[in-house]
Amino acid sequence: MRVRIDKTERLLMDLPLKYTEQMKELLGDDYEAFIASYDDKRHYGLRFNELKGTKEVMNTLPYKLKQVQWCPSGFYYEEGQRPAKNPYYGAGCYYIQEPSAMTPASVLKACPGEIVIDLCAAPGGKTTHIASDLQGEGLIVSNDISPSRVKNLNKNIQLAGIRNGLVLSEDPVKLALRWPATFDKVLVDAPCSGEGMFRKEPKLMASWASSGPEEFIDVQRSILSSAHDLLKPGGVLVYSTCTYNMEENEKNIRWFMGEHPEYTIDPVSKLLGISEGFALPDHPELQGCGRVWPHRNKGEGHFVARLIKGGLLTTKGQVSEKKGTIDKEALQAIESFMLSVGISDLTIPLDRLNRIKDTVYLLPEIVLETAKLRVFSNGWLLGTMKRGRFEPSQAFASGLSLGDVKHAVTFDGTSDQSVRYLKGETLPVEVENGWHLVTIEGMSLGWGKVVNKRLKNKLEPSWRWQ
Repeated sequence: MRVRIDKTERLLMDLPLKYTEQMKELLGDDYEAFIASYDDKRHYGLRFNELKGTKEVMNTLPYKLKQVQWCPSGFYYEEGQRPAKNPYYGAGCYYIQEPSAMTPASVLKACPGEIVIDLCAAPGGKTTHIASDLQGEGLIVSNDISPSRVKNLNKNIQLAGIRNGLVLSEDPVKLALRWPATFDKVLVDAPCSGEGMFRKEPKLMASWASSGPEEFIDVQRSILSSAHDLLKPGGVLVYSTCTYNMEENEKNIRWFMGEHPEYTIDPVSKLLGISEGFALPDHPELQGCGRVWPHRNKGEGHFVARLIKGGLLTTKGQVSEKKGTIDKEALQAIESFMLSVGISDLTIPLDRLNRIKDTVYLLPEIVLETAKLRVFSNGWLLGTMKRGRFEPSQAFASGLSLGDVKHAVTFDGTSDQSVRYLKGETLPVEVENGWHLVTIEGMSLGWGKVVNKRLKNKLEPSWRWQ
């Protein structure tokens, strides 16, 4: 008789022996409960984007949502639901994110006006969370050393409607040399062995078995060293991983504080309602780190530490005095477009417009020197110049709301029209000719150009639903 082995049983059979022995030693009496959690259902989460309005809009979604205890803007949704196929997702209203991955930015606690860098930012979950907390004030720098991963990062930043961002792909060592003591807060969500994701991504077990945690420790420590150099005295450094072992977690923090004794640990476990870290001999303060365990919390595995750098928080750093540079032809074309749609120069300050070849950006209020760095986006991408005409971008639309324009087409969030627009269709409308911002419940979906009561769809082709 053939015995059927389900997915969870197969996963448990495939767990590396070295890993299970490590977890027995780490968890002791808790080990059996931990292993049993592999048989539990996964938890799915989404996080509201406060750049898009008020959280009450979440009450209109057709899902059974429950609050994530460590993230005020985070919610669980049930398995089988498809929030990525809801028009509100197309409007950037929320970001789909594993619940435990919401802990690092929740611990960072970015405040409006601060200068913050996310050093390992792709695919963008932590960056968009930080930007939501900044509320459009200050600067969020998003970096990932992999150029291929930055493409998706940049799209998620645009979808979220972030206006005050700088996106690049550089080695953190190079950034630390360029911008010493510049940032109020630094987030290092470090590349790691991924033990906390084995249930979600079983393929990670094979790479763990061949290399283990040792492959990542030197990289993690190098990034932490760069984070120290980037951070202002008095600033906050958050370090996180999605793995369990102490070598990549508490022992890295012990090493870092040995190298930089001016840091103190700001305890996070009680703040978030998660488990404490593990103390080490002569380092009881490491209990102030936080851990998400799948047998104790509703999420996959995560580690997080919040460190405060000694000294008084300085106000300057390597901030540039650079203003926008734009030629007369492009300026006139943009002004003409803004006038046609009804966008004021309070929304788009003309002195911060910056043209790079045929691309036009609105620089953030806070600008950093970026010469000879691999920059993907510096500010808010407004559009491109084509033969003397200005063509608005998808990012431009995403960063606007209904209150920013006079000419808009508004659909109900549950209507067939909003879905048809997201699929790239042309739609009948009863508005005057010209460019219009297309919105649902005041949140932008994209652009449309009306000709004879027909809305020509200008949604970015790569963003369209299939």
